[in-house]
Amino acid sequence: MQSLPHTFEVAQQTFQSDVVQRSQQTPVVLLFWTDQVPVSVETKSILERLATQFNGKFALGLIDVAREPLIARQLQIQGVPSLRVLYQGAIAMQAEGPQSEQQLRDLIQQITMSSGEKLQSTLEEVLACEDWDQALKIVRQSLLDEPTNTNFLVELADILVCREEFDEALDVLNKIPADLPDRIRPQHRLELAQEAAGMRSVDELEQILNQDESNLDAIYELAVRQAVNRQYKAALERLMQILRMDRQFRDDIGRTTMIRVMSLMPIDSPIAKDYRRQLFTYLH
Repeated sequence: MQSLPHTFEVAQQTFQSDVVQRSQQTPVVLLFWTDQVPVSVETKSILERLATQFNGKFALGLIDVAREPLIARQLQIQGVPSLRVLYQGAIAMQAEGPQSEQQLRDLIQQITMSSGEKLQSTLEEVLACEDWDQALKIVRQSLLDEPTNTNFLVELADILVCREEFDEALDVLNKIPADLPDRIRPQHRLELAQEAAGMRSVDELEQILNQDESNLDAIYELAVRQAVNRQYKAALERLMQILRMDRQFRDDIGRTTMIRVMSLMPIDSPIAKDYRRQLFTYLH
């Protein structure tokens, strides 16, 4: 079956079939414009480019208000450019006046997100607050919507480790392909949590270091404890201290554990970037 064009001209006679019916399956962005208003022509060019880039995730309906004034009146258009987004037969969003390319791109990304992607966005906000109970609810719902999404399995395993449900976290890890790069995060988090379980308490370790600040065993244990508690900067600083004091300590465990700790953080984390740079400088 021939696919419909991503961009099309809207006419009053075919509005029901071209716009309303099509919106049942795909978001339709309606742009009200006229070549007599240059900024609306510019908006049209940007949206046409985005329609090509998004390759069918949304349809762009162009309405020249000089040719189709009745549609403009029916949708209460006061000026151009104006946007109306229809989805499943109803107006889901609207915007008035000039928009930058980034604003238009953000709008398109918002309306073309799958339910799973929207849940992922919400999940990231909840994880930032360390609300593990709510995060668990969100990721389980995400898996109901997209049961084969391995990214959600990664998040589920990671959240279960944070909740100290280690056996269940291991069961989930075993379902994730071993070659999936993101799998390393919950795997390392679980390894560190299990390692920390056999270590001395933070208070005890701090007392030892108050008496002997060069005790490498205590420095290492405290770094692992801090990493498990998501005190990443403190943990990385301790591990860097081990490297400076004795690179060969426990077969270079300072370096290898720094790599494990940095894998727990977002790749664009300023803390991770800083310590990657420090580690690179030290090693070279």
